[in-house]
Amino acid sequence: MGAAIAYNLILYCLIIKYGAFNLFESKLYVKEYKTGNGENTVDFIKKLSQKNPNSRIIIFWDGASYHKGEEMQKFLAEINQDLNQKNWKITCELFAPYAQSRESNRSCMVIS
Repeated sequence: MGAAIAYNLILYCLIIKYGAFNLFESKLYVKEYKTGNGENTVDFIKKLSQKNPNSRIIIFWDGASYHKGEEMQKFLAEINQDLNQKNWKITCELFAPYAQSRESNRSCMVIS
């Protein structure tokens, strides 16, 4: 019985949750993935954008390699196309490497 409980806890720990909080509507959007990587990050941001098609999105997050990797860069170039930076549909900002907020909240995404 103890082994089954430990096994379930281990499986639970392997689930990655991406989340975003809309400050204006006070709504939280969460999606589970098996791993954190570029493909899942882009998928989550696409879904977030689809839920908010007429909004500009600002994302604040830590410096995970897949947050600033090739897949994300390609996606941002595609969605923001030739727009002036102040009109980008999606803007990503990294927390400072020493930010205390990174310790308590690994990533935070905000819709504006």
